[in-house]
Amino acid sequence: MTDHPVIEQQHTLVQLALFVKAGLPELEALKAVTINAAKMCQIDHLVGSIKEGKCANVVIWSGNPLDIMTNADIVILDGKIVKE
Repeated sequence: MTDHPVIEQQHTLVQLALFVKAGLPELEALKAVTINAAKMCQIDHLVGSIKEGKCANVVIWSGNPLDIMTNADIVILDGKIVKE
């Protein structure tokens, strides 16, 4: 995903946008930091997608999350809205 701490995690979406610019399909870019990352860590039964029984942290975006002008409108962590 990143070379943290060399490239900090808050720049993940910028990195994904650059991958898409280079030809990676948008869905594959988003899967790289969600379900595919969870599978690599062998925790996809717990996180990585929205499914009943999984722990879900969710961000509701104002638009495409790979667009630099998009804002995180709502953030839900551990079932609690922490930003709206």
